[in-house]
Formats: sequence, C-alpha cells, structure tokens
Amino acid sequence: MEARLSPPLEDVDHRRGEQGAELELVMFGDFQCPFCLGAQSVLRRVRSRLGDRLLFVFRHLPIPERHPLAPLAAEASEAAAAQGRFWEYHDTLYEIQPKLSRETMLAAGAELGLDAERMAAEIDSGAHRERVTRDLA
Repeated sequence: MEARLSPPLEDVDHRRGEQGAELELVMFGDFQCPFCLGAQSVLRRVRSRLGDRLLFVFRHLPIPERHPLAPLAAEASEAAAAQGRFWEYHDTLYEIQPKLSRETMLAAGAELGLDAERMAAEIDSGAHRERVTRDLA
C-alpha cells in the first residue's frame, strides 16, 4: 500500500526541485524548533546529494505551546513568500533562530531586500494566517 500525503501537494506548497521528481521529501517545520534547526544541515546534504532526483517541500507546523514565536515566524515567512523570497527567508529564519523575535524577523527581511513595512502590515493583519494554518489541517 502506497503512503499518500494529505493534503496532496498543491501549487501553494513551497518547493525546491521539479514536480515529478523521482523522490519527494516533505518537511513539516517549526522555525523556533531546535530539532528543525538541527535538521537543516542534513537536509542541505540530502538535497545536494540527490540533486534533480528530489523534490523538497516545506510545510508549516508551528507548535505554539512549546515555541511561542513559531506562528509569527511562519506568517513572516509567508509575507516573504508574497515578495518572492520564501526560501532565502526560510534559511535566514533558521540562521537567526537563537535570537528570534519580531524585530529580528523584520530586520532579517529588510537585510534580504524585502519591504519590512509591508511584512509587518501583513503579519499584523493576519493576511497569511490561513495559509499557515492550512498546513496543520
């Protein structure tokens, strides 16, 4: 019996690699989770080793009971995605994880050339909250 991802991959999923790749790896991640941070170097090696054979997908799984800033970070990453820079911001969030705060998230966006004021407005309005919670369903 073949395992199936639920919900199946959709256009809104954040992907590295090509649809139809031989292998698919879906990470359900929390930007404040130390284990997710620890997995980043392994994931880089796996992606490098498998190259075009791998489609890597990131889905949000913030655990606010343990990581109170994780939902905010997930929404901030979606605000970065709205400006076309999800993956760069994803990597940066894990790099700054030990110093994670609203201020460092917005500053990181600005350092990447994102419109930090737009990011803050989208976070404050909850513009991406549904997208973040979609992955939890």
